[in-house]
Amino acid sequence: RSVATIGEIAFAVQVGTYIADTAKRLAVKGKIWTSSDALVWGTVCFAEILSWTGVVSGNARFFCIEYFTWCGIAIMWAWDSAELIGKSKRWGDMFAHAVLLFMSLGLLSFNALMEIPHFYMNHQRAAAGLADDMMGGTSMWECLQEPDGPIWIKRLPFFFCYFFG
Repeated sequence: RSVATIGEIAFAVQVGTYIADTAKRLAVKGKIWTSSDALVWGTVCFAEILSWTGVVSGNARFFCIEYFTWCGIAIMWAWDSAELIGKSKRWGDMFAHAVLLFMSLGLLSFNALMEIPHFYMNHQRAAAGLADDMMGGTSMWECLQEPDGPIWIKRLPFFFCYFFG
């Protein structure tokens, strides 16, 4: 988790710095979310605090809120990159900002369509709660770990891209 924390903070700050510096160079007059260091650092540090709280407490609700926070970050990046596309004159700038826009929308889509639904539509968790009277029924805020479960095989490409991409 420590490596991911450092990587995620570094990535978010780099993207924010790139957008803010490019907005100054292009003289963007509209609202650029990432021009505020407090907003850039604040949102990513808030997401990491939520992630660590989830790890330490074992409470999955913090992971869910973390994913919503990353959705907010992705929306800010998408908005800002769309502003930059509108001001760009050079083809290289337009291409770079379009890539940033699509990557931001990809992050938003991944969290909204893949990560967050796990908290609401985990039928295995519900079945485990119904089958085990000792648990008293599980909820969307509880973790059910299956080390030999097939989800880890499905997640290997994600983790490969996450750490080496």
